[in-house]
Amino acid sequence: MERDLTDFMHANVQAREESIAGLAPSAGALSGTVRRVKRRRAVRHSVQGVGAGAAVAVVAGASWFGLRSQDPVPPAISPSPTVTTPTPTPSPTPTPTPSETAVTPPPVPASFGQPDSEPITRSVLAQAEPGWVLAMYTPSYVTAGSDEWVAGSSVLYAASPSGDRYKVLDLPAGPDEIARVVHWKAGESRAIVQLIAGPHRYLDLLTGVLTPVPGAPENAFWIGVASTGSTVWQTYEENLSGSGYLVSVTPDGVTTTFAGLWPQLVGPMSPDRNYMSIGSALIDLRTGHTNFFQPAEANRECPVSGWLSDSVAVVWCEGDADGGRVYRTTFVPEWDPPTMPKPEPLYDGMGWQNVAGVFPLDDGRHVVSAQAESGTWGAWLVDGGDASQITQASDEAFDYLVDVVGDVVLATDVVGDGATTALTAHDLRTGTDAVLMPRPTETGEEYGLGPIQWVGGLSWWIPGTSS
Repeated sequence: MERDLTDFMHANVQAREESIAGLAPSAGALSGTVRRVKRRRAVRHSVQGVGAGAAVAVVAGASWFGLRSQDPVPPAISPSPTVTTPTPTPSPTPTPTPSETAVTPPPVPASFGQPDSEPITRSVLAQAEPGWVLAMYTPSYVTAGSDEWVAGSSVLYAASPSGDRYKVLDLPAGPDEIARVVHWKAGESRAIVQLIAGPHRYLDLLTGVLTPVPGAPENAFWIGVASTGSTVWQTYEENLSGSGYLVSVTPDGVTTTFAGLWPQLVGPMSPDRNYMSIGSALIDLRTGHTNFFQPAEANRECPVSGWLSDSVAVVWCEGDADGGRVYRTTFVPEWDPPTMPKPEPLYDGMGWQNVAGVFPLDDGRHVVSAQAESGTWGAWLVDGGDASQITQASDEAFDYLVDVVGDVVLATDVVGDGATTALTAHDLRTGTDAVLMPRPTETGEEYGLGPIQWVGGLSWWIPGTSS
């Protein structure tokens, strides 16, 4: 089941992100779906320090002394000067010089590759606000001449938007190994995680204890929390066929099935968490009412891919000559009969070939994650008809993962296996930038590793929410 689930999780993410997150993304695709960072699970190896035997060569220096002549003195015939044979002064004994002793490097510590941090405390955790993040970090590397990954300890960190970083927990291995953190209400001392084996659990951020999540469906992915306080989940069939359901679970455990999913194309919730999309369908998360949504003049698929408000949706219509186009459209939640308003073009003339996410700010501006005509990904701040770039992805990125909480833009590259990434925060109010989770940079020379290449570090992150 673990292998099947892992395969399905990867396949499901690929299906839901096909328009933006494939290694060869289709032209002009738009993803408003819940997007995931691919994580390669490296086989863990214990790192053993191998001691080199040291042969100590001692140079034995022989001391030498000059010998005095002992020739006999002839009989005296007449007084003559006494001839004295000088006694040679002994040379000093040379001190033996030992050869250098080979030094065995220390073993690689569990902290190798981990970022600097302070230990978390209950008071620090309680002061966390929306915009803080929880991040999983597993530094992994390969040595010269090897293609085998060596994975270090998996650690959970909390980081503030200003870059303060705290170590929360060493994460467990074995049957309780955690695949991802799926939800954290900022300031709370527990989070919801999904295990590699599939189940969801509450993780106590102070003790590391795992406990069941009441009402969590089996074989499901976490979607979010609706305005009603109910949790929303996406289930899937055990045969991994791609079919499943969108379900809601109230705080007291009552489950409601909203809609069947085929294929699984779950989009984002509206800003007030009252609606969400499944392809071209909109679901009222308060009532479960479902309506297929398609702009009036568009005889094609136009899935809801984002929101400007609970009454203004962002849609992506494929099939134009340039591969697709972004529109904004109002809708009225009158489920019978359907309301299909005329859409208006959005972001025309901005010079983007692909738009991956739209995030409304309280002051009416938008943050847009997009791909420029040059092919480079980044985030832009849109104010009316003007756009200014906030961030830019690295050359290794084939996509860019962006989230916005309040006035803080969180961003990280989406990279393939064998590359590392960093998580950055950009405060639109103060104009300051901070690296929340850096790439690993240690060389390992002091541990005798020789040249290494870092292939893993940051493996997962989520922002803290207000609900």
